Amino acid sequence: MRFNVRHSTRYRYSSPVALGPQTLRFRPRDGAGQRCVAHTLSIDPQPVGRTEDLDAEGNATEVVWFAGETDRLTITALLTVEIVRENPFDFLIQSTHLPIDYGDFGPLLIPSMARVPGKIPAGDPVAKMAAKLAEQNPEPMKFLTALNDEIHRRCPVRYRETGEPFTPAEVWEGGGACRDLAVLFMDACRTQDLACRFVSGYTSPPEGGSEPELHAWAEVFLPGGGWRAFDPTRGLAVADRHVTVTASADPQFCMPISGGYSGQAETTIDFDLDVVMTEGHSYSYQPSQSQQQ
Repeated sequence: MRFNVRHSTRYRYSSPVALGPQTLRFRPRDGAGQRCVAHTLSIDPQPVGRTEDLDAEGNATEVVWFAGETDRLTITALLTVEIVRENPFDFLIQSTHLPIDYGDFGPLLIPSMARVPGKIPAGDPVAKMAAKLAEQNPEPMKFLTALNDEIHRRCPVRYRETGEPFTPAEVWEGGGACRDLAVLFMDACRTQDLACRFVSGYTSPPEGGSEPELHAWAEVFLPGGGWRAFDPTRGLAVADRHVTVTASADPQFCMPISGGYSGQAETTIDFDLDVVMTEGHSYSYQPSQSQQQ
């Protein structure tokens, strides 16, 4: 499967501002399941400097900085990605029962095993739900499949394009956006000592849908399989319909753009996203309204 993506984000400021350094996370990860064929970034106004690097978790980032003042910032990413994994279960897991013994990998996975920050209500409903599923499904893959199905069935999707993730307990009680369901999946896994991290990227529209998505899901580290992805919003194990851009134990490090500015101004953000797949289907999404920050 080949994805061609055009993702444009536009910031408009009510008065000129001095932009601080901006960290951009648009280059898809290269790994066993996907290959970044092409990647370009167009930035207006032109930065006076830019540098590419890898962050602490292996995500490709580009830091750009500017001179002077501006009343706008436009960033357009053009991406071509090949997805080569068609079967999400093409591995032989080396642990047959929970909890998994990560052995020498354990110290490296500690950040991905800590409970998600936030208030845990009395009774800890997320841990209680996960423990029940683990008791019923002691094999790791059966547990993960049951957890994915349970969140997909129980938690309604509430689309919201901005805002911090809800707490896992809030999502369990009332649903949320794809990023919220991913955080709930992470926290439930971590209660069972499974290393789990947040993933941001792109996916094809659901069956019958008309919009491509900037999407979020989760990955679990499994001995014998490495990082394997599950999408509780769709209720499926991830194969060739998702493009991974960033992955982190902390969702804040998966934001496509992070940075600030100096000046007194209101900010308006809008974006558009186009995805063309090798099957010949082309999808585009242009929001009708801008988001205010």
